[in-house]
Amino acid sequence: MPSSKINDITVFLLTLLLFSCGKNNRSSSVTEKENSISKKDYIAFLISTDTLPLVAKINTITSEDRILSRSKDSVAIAMHYFFQAKLNYWDNNFQNASILLDSMKVGHQSGDLYFLKKWASLEQQTRGSNVVDAAVMRKIQELLQKAENASSRITYLFYDLTAKSFYQNKNEKAAAIYVDKYYHAHPYKQHPVVKRRYYDMIFLLASRLDDYEKMAKYNKLAKQLALASNDNLALARTYDNEAQIYARMGFYDESLKMSRAVVSILEKNNDIHDVAYNNLAKSFINIGQLDSAVYYYKKAIAMNKKNMSDKPRYLLYKGLSEAYVLQRDYRKAYETLDMASQLEVKTIKEIEAANIAEIEEKYEAEKKDRNILTLKSKNQHSEDIIRQQKYMLFSGLALAAGLLALIYNVYQQKSLKQKNKLLHSDNSRLKLEHKLLQTQLNPHFVFNSIANLQGLIATGDSTESVRYLSSFSQLLRDILEQSRMDFIDLNEEIISLENYIHLQQMRYPNLFGYRIDIDEQLDTEEVFIPPMLLQPFVENAIEHGFRNIAYKGELIIRVELEENEIIITIDDNGSGLTHQKTSSQKKKSLAQDILRERLQLLYRLNNQQARFELIEKKAFGKQGICIKINLPIIKNI
Repeated sequence: MPSSKINDITVFLLTLLLFSCGKNNRSSSVTEKENSISKKDYIAFLISTDTLPLVAKINTITSEDRILSRSKDSVAIAMHYFFQAKLNYWDNNFQNASILLDSMKVGHQSGDLYFLKKWASLEQQTRGSNVVDAAVMRKIQELLQKAENASSRITYLFYDLTAKSFYQNKNEKAAAIYVDKYYHAHPYKQHPVVKRRYYDMIFLLASRLDDYEKMAKYNKLAKQLALASNDNLALARTYDNEAQIYARMGFYDESLKMSRAVVSILEKNNDIHDVAYNNLAKSFINIGQLDSAVYYYKKAIAMNKKNMSDKPRYLLYKGLSEAYVLQRDYRKAYETLDMASQLEVKTIKEIEAANIAEIEEKYEAEKKDRNILTLKSKNQHSEDIIRQQKYMLFSGLALAAGLLALIYNVYQQKSLKQKNKLLHSDNSRLKLEHKLLQTQLNPHFVFNSIANLQGLIATGDSTESVRYLSSFSQLLRDILEQSRMDFIDLNEEIISLENYIHLQQMRYPNLFGYRIDIDEQLDTEEVFIPPMLLQPFVENAIEHGFRNIAYKGELIIRVELEENEIIITIDDNGSGLTHQKTSSQKKKSLAQDILRERLQLLYRLNNQQARFELIEKKAFGKQGICIKINLPIIKNI
């Protein structure tokens, strides 16, 4: 069913709910209308609006409030003030919202209206805070307990408020408990809008804990519901979540694309906020567009000052300071970092004060003083660290300026002959380091190959063992010859690699298949790469990825030409990192470290850069690992 029809039906049901206690009669008197209004269950009406997107919810409450404004019934008048307070709250008129809540008259202190007023007041006190102080947390807990004892219908709202407060105070474990309580206590927990909000909460908790798999799972569920309901604001939240996931995985272009979409949607719906601008600024920093990053950090700070002048976010100033440092505008960077440090100190004091107050209530008198002293010491230590950071930044800038001036003078005084001599010495040292790393790699390969031969001999198959030994000796001869060289042509590397793969297929019959695809634009005899570069990754795929799977492995090696780089991809469908034993992971990490250092040293000799990355495909719903190697093009060695 289309989402617009669902919303229309929801609004229609709300109307039936409001007027189920009486019929409209054009001939009824004013007294009969007042009696009809007084019989309406406005708490049930308010709860049911949770099933609407925010815009539809605001419109529905606005329409109903017009009716309440003409009533003289005490309950209706109280609900009128509450609705007006919420409408002002959504419009960022927080002062008016507080005044209207104070004007809301309620009866006994165990009814739903009483708890509703208290909840709204506490919600405003925790709005946009970096930390919820101990007094407010204590009040939330007290009212939650009273609401539970009274079996109030809005207890789920206190669960929600408690979860948000613990999240703001960086207590993710407690926040997760109350998120689950909120969802299971909600009367409309099966409705898509309520489910989507629950998924958004779980995503935030998973993000705080760096649980990428959980983040991707629940954001996908929330996105499906947002698309089904055609809710642009909810969809914008999922785009923002996707931007965070892409950024943490290093896909910065995709992250920027999502962040732009978020800001565009929010601006069109007049629902933009400082967090959206902050996230977009981070995306620009990740791709090196510093002017755009500074622009959006400033927009975020301006919006924060406008909407929450009493609760500034120090992270906005830290981000802007980082952008200025990258622009080498150290004066602005220092000024902005100084502001961020002041706000951070204030936040730390608030957090520590909240923790101290909580400890005072939990521990006995003899333990309380010691714990308070410890927290105060941590608070002072944090302030000292921040002061030291400011001093170190200023000293570092001064030292950097002095060093640059010194290096420049020395550079001017040195003759061309002396510089060439130093460069030659440096190159010789780097070559020796590269050879050392290469000698660390070859014994590792030879050991594994001999282990493979021992395995074949143990099976008693002498014919296959002789074939293996013959192939291995040829491969070993190639390795010994290539170990004297920094680079070999791509054709030689492919031949040696295929020889090694055939050896492994002899040892593990029918365990895996392979394919090597080479870009037609590449002349494999004219392009050079370091020897034995691909073999360790292929070995890991076979030994650790394919050996314990119930299906046939598939190894695909692609060599492509892209702009001024050779892109080599080694893709397998094995068990992946999560199923490998710890010892195997440590060996694989060691091999990766050796190769990384080897590439850095080797290509530094030519003032070039090479890199590789390992991608766990499980995050994309697939099996195995993908290795991507980026090499500069080298010809005519």
